[in-house]
Amino acid sequence: MKNVKLILASFCLVLVGCSDDDDPASSTSYTLSGTYNVTAVSLGDDCDSLVSGMCEDQVSADEAACTAAGSTWMSLFDMMGEDEIPTITFVDDGTCGEGCTYTCSSATSCTLFNGGTLTVNADGTVTSTIADSWEAYCTDDSDMEEYDTYTTQEACEANGSAEGAGDGVWEEAGSDCTEMIWTAASGS
Repeated sequence: MKNVKLILASFCLVLVGCSDDDDPASSTSYTLSGTYNVTAVSLGDDCDSLVSGMCEDQVSADEAACTAAGSTWMSLFDMMGEDEIPTITFVDDGTCGEGCTYTCSSATSCTLFNGGTLTVNADGTVTSTIADSWEAYCTDDSDMEEYDTYTTQEACEANGSAEGAGDGVWEEAGSDCTEMIWTAASGS
């Protein structure tokens, strides 16, 4: 009988020790680590229609059409000065600079503090995508203040900074999207 109790006790320990709650795969955490430099930039009104550069003729929408028309294509990245190239450092603790945090749900998918996404690509680069949208609003050209009291274009343009000032500028509702490719810096 002692052996039966010992076998039952051992079996119970195995059941408790192997419960699904202790699955090591379910508690895996993912992080990014290292310093990355921007190597490509794309912009657009939405994330489905991004452009990565501009044509000298200001007509052609893509590089192939631009060069076929005999013009010069310049990428948005090339338009940045060397001193303006963004750099970001991802730390294992989920930070990426002052006020910047991120969380990863898998080895290839992360979310930034502002709702942007990070995708780790097969080649080791990281693609960040940040989309934004806004409602129409009233402002002015001089100090870029927003005037919440004017909710129509007519009222905004007639008033603006003060009743009857006539300096209001109506900004339509809109959206934009920025996508950047980040490449690990040397030594990261």
